Amino acid sequence: MFTFILVSPIINGSFYAAVQAEPLTLTTLLGANSISVPGNYSKIQDAVNAAQPGDTIYVDAGTYNENVIVKKSNITIIGHDSSDTILLGNVTGTGFRIQASNVVLNGFKVRNFDTGIYVTGAGNSVTGNYVTDGKFGIWLNSASDGLVSKNYVLDCEHNLRLSYSTNNTLTENTMQGYSSYNFGLFGSSIEHYFQSIDTSNTVNDKPIRYITNAENLDINPETYPDLGVLLVINSSKITVKDITVSNNLAAILFAYVSMSTIKNVNLVNNKIGVELFKSPNVAILDSNIEGNMYHGIISQDSPQGTISGNNIIRNTDGIYMSSNSSSIQQNTIQGNEVAFRLDASFDNLFLYNNIVDNQKQTNIINSERNAFDNGKEGNYWSNYRGEDSNNDAVGDTRVPHEQLDNHPLMGKYQNYQITKEGNNFTIEIISSGNISDLRFNQTKGTLTLETFTDKTESFSRITIPKALVNNASIVTINNSQPFFKNVIFNETHATIYLEYSRGFGKIEIGASSSTAILVAKAGPDQKTTTNRIMKFDGNSSTTNLGIKSYKWAFGDGTSGTGVTASHSYSMVGNYTVTLEVTDIAGNIASDSLTVTVEQSGVINGGLDSEKFDTPTWLLALTVVVDFIAVDAIAFLLLTRLKRKKEVVR
Repeated sequence: MFTFILVSPIINGSFYAAVQAEPLTLTTLLGANSISVPGNYSKIQDAVNAAQPGDTIYVDAGTYNENVIVKKSNITIIGHDSSDTILLGNVTGTGFRIQASNVVLNGFKVRNFDTGIYVTGAGNSVTGNYVTDGKFGIWLNSASDGLVSKNYVLDCEHNLRLSYSTNNTLTENTMQGYSSYNFGLFGSSIEHYFQSIDTSNTVNDKPIRYITNAENLDINPETYPDLGVLLVINSSKITVKDITVSNNLAAILFAYVSMSTIKNVNLVNNKIGVELFKSPNVAILDSNIEGNMYHGIISQDSPQGTISGNNIIRNTDGIYMSSNSSSIQQNTIQGNEVAFRLDASFDNLFLYNNIVDNQKQTNIINSERNAFDNGKEGNYWSNYRGEDSNNDAVGDTRVPHEQLDNHPLMGKYQNYQITKEGNNFTIEIISSGNISDLRFNQTKGTLTLETFTDKTESFSRITIPKALVNNASIVTINNSQPFFKNVIFNETHATIYLEYSRGFGKIEIGASSSTAILVAKAGPDQKTTTNRIMKFDGNSSTTNLGIKSYKWAFGDGTSGTGVTASHSYSMVGNYTVTLEVTDIAGNIASDSLTVTVEQSGVINGGLDSEKFDTPTWLLALTVVVDFIAVDAIAFLLLTRLKRKKEVVR
């Protein structure tokens, strides 16, 4: 067989520099007819209609306003040059629609169509074309065994994409567009994901990375620099880290991938951030997935996955789940149209996520047995309006929230990883204020973090391993005491719930107990009578750490607890009342007052107004009023008698 490359045929005086996509045999060349546009036909479509299998249509330079449909197989359509042979549309319709097999299309500029070049069928070649200003540039749909080579596709919404297609070869295609979804591949079976795509294809001057049948592969900026888009097919134990991908249909596509990890990636302004298709046991961790047109993450038929620690922001769907038995934890899902969209999803766990200011928090259909809490704690929802009745940072009213979460959090969840002496520790925070800059001082053994709130009051619940901070219960904010509402200790952790006021603050946790300042204030001395209930108030006590307990000894052998207490005495006498306060570090301070108890009914020889439940001033006033009334009555009687005597006279 002889192979000829068509270099410079001259038709009607025009010179053509065409790229021959497939080798032609001598028999094919000798038997083929040549058709000229506009020499034989004024329109390309008319030439296509007239062509027979094996014919070649040569199109001279010029602008052609038409839509061309190719339904005849084994024909070749060659333009003079992609710079001057222009197929121009009016935004709608398709420029070249190839619905046949073994068609060659080369050398055209295709502009301003809904779809520039649409290909279906087997063995078609699309080479050397310039496609721009459309919704779809070059689209292979249900196409097989074709060639797409040396095309320049610019500023279409979707520059080049393959759907439900098999075994096509892509080489030296340039996709350019910073507002485009440059490259995309999708299908419904494994055959649709197997193509031949090499790194000569570029997205915004960066190579496409198309990886198949790999195992134990690390993909990062050192091993795969300047990555334009990443597609991993039929592989396992893949680790993707520290890459940035923008402007594609899916920034990262995993299809038929297992036991793999995507971590610390930045996926911005794609149509989809991460797409998992039939990819079990994949973890997506600690990544920024933002501003993607459709889904931040879409998981389809990809069970037992993990989505954790990600910022998923300003996408249409934050997370679209059509998978089972996965864990979605500790993500911030903010500003999306829908935070969680579930369709045919079962047995997934959603926990400790911050679900903030989404137009709709959930959209769930055909799904069951998905848990949004662990029986004790759930997720933070910015639209939750319930109350926390016991100061544990978990809502107790208006539950289940969204008919899903029985234990919604009252503030955003954060966690920090700290290393001490080679051991890793996790600090967990639930806070209505903003927490930042958490640091561990190895020398002092203390934690510091910064807070900010624009609210009158905010809270933070901080859980700290005791092995990390010895005195985890000792806390200061701006070197003074916070207001503690709850302190919980167990064998391994200390959990403190504190409140603070508007503005910036610096929290220090774990300072030496020798720096504690603790002052007990029992209140002033008091006088009372027997069997009268009186109150004691320790609210004036102060500490720079937080008071854990208040104990009162009333001096008559009885005692009480609490910041305030009530007591009565049955015997006359002087009693010393002692308040003992203990801070959260175990430091103790005390203060005393004297209670003088007199016989009921008399205090210092006067009336005991309390006995009669009437103030002294009111009793005195009553007596005065009584005397005045008696005098007035006497005066009136005397006056009337005097008048009677005068009448008698």
